[in-house]
Amino acid sequence: MRLRDSLATIIGVEIRRLRNEKGISLKEFESLDGSIDRHSLSRIESAEKLPTIETLFKICKLLDTDLGDFFTRVEKAIKKANQSDFDF
Repeated sequence: MRLRDSLATIIGVEIRRLRNEKGISLKEFESLDGSIDRHSLSRIESAEKLPTIETLFKICKLLDTDLGDFFTRVEKAIKKANQSDFDF
């Protein structure tokens, strides 16, 4: 698996996990500020789309999470993943 695909998967899973931890549905997320619609978020969460840093910042802000803390979560997930999944 390519690095981009692996990162997209991990980022999407962590966004979904964080959103679920906060008890926010896709529809509820969309209504938080409207700048990210539920279809776009769904595509990010399912790794169909890799978000820009600006979009990640908005998502983290809407989920009341520090961007640095989010990347710490992503880093931990990468370490847990099978390293052969990543082509560095």
